[in-house]
Amino acid sequence: MKEGRVRYPPWFRIHYPNHYYYDILVGLRILTRLGYGADPRLAPALRWLRSKRSGDGTWALDAALPDLVPALAGYQFTNVVFPMLLEPLRDPSQWATVEALSVLTRTGNP
Repeated sequence: MKEGRVRYPPWFRIHYPNHYYYDILVGLRILTRLGYGADPRLAPALRWLRSKRSGDGTWALDAALPDLVPALAGYQFTNVVFPMLLEPLRDPSQWATVEALSVLTRTGNP
């Protein structure tokens, strides 16, 4: 989670469906599927994931894709951008919850 001088906000928001964009949950999903769930370098990202869990044990979507921050990424829009969203933002998400629980299960610490 040490990513340089400027923190890229979309990385720290949970999205679904995933497209060609990336966030911490996507990274954790990939690394744990590859068998790196016990790697201590994942600890900060796993703490972040646990901190996003609500009191009822679910995770919510934080943003829709594309979650672009034009000022940080240098994007310029010439056409209308339509977000991809399967569930309401900030409500318990079945998709995010399944992904997060799968990640935590693969680390051996759900």
